[in-house]
Amino acid sequence: MNSGKIQFINVDCLKALESWQTASHRHIYHELIVVRKGKLIVRIGEKKLTAQSGDVLFYQQSIPHSEKTDPDDLVESIYIAWLGKSPNLSTITHDKNGRIRLLAKWLIEEKKSSAAAMDILPDIFFQAILAELERLANRPGNSLVDNIRTYIRDHIAELITLDDLASQACMSKFHFLRKYKILTQRTPTEDLRIMRVEMARDLIISTEIPLKAISKMVGFRNVQYLSRMFRKYLDTTPGYFRKHQQN
Repeated sequence: MNSGKIQFINVDCLKALESWQTASHRHIYHELIVVRKGKLIVRIGEKKLTAQSGDVLFYQQSIPHSEKTDPDDLVESIYIAWLGKSPNLSTITHDKNGRIRLLAKWLIEEKKSSAAAMDILPDIFFQAILAELERLANRPGNSLVDNIRTYIRDHIAELITLDDLASQACMSKFHFLRKYKILTQRTPTEDLRIMRVEMARDLIISTEIPLKAISKMVGFRNVQYLSRMFRKYLDTTPGYFRKHQQN
């Protein structure tokens, strides 16, 4: 990663109250906002966007921006600040594999730690976060797949059928199924299941929400089905995974 000299400054958490918002402001440092849950409404110049669980926002040094939480879905986030040359990052990136959220969680834990290794590990975790963001930025995308996956994320708790996805793509069901499988090497239905498992995993990593509630939040009918899909795609159970993350 050709990013020049970078100086990690700080990391901290935000749990927003219902009325939380900031006026337009700018920083002398670069900043990442890792959204753990909820929705964050952001304006950067004339551009307005909404970041939700799994999204990572990048504010370049001196760029004005304002933020507010969705009052119906209060945001919880981790913000990370640093000085130095800025890597070539998108304004918003989705943390597809949950790696950035896990690294950010470790970064916060190291900040709270009094261990001697504290001086070394935060910088290691931070550099790993930047490397993962650059990897995601360089991953080739496809507008059809991105559109469908955005739709799935926006409706993850709902019943989503193949007909719904084909309609969203403005294609016949047969043509959509064939095209999607060529592009992703998965059927749309399998991709939907995997995205639900990934979101469940992310919630287990970043929250203490009970597994029964998580199942419903990601669109699985019960904990048993969540466990079955966890075993299939992650080779473990949700309960074991949560216990392992806490140790």
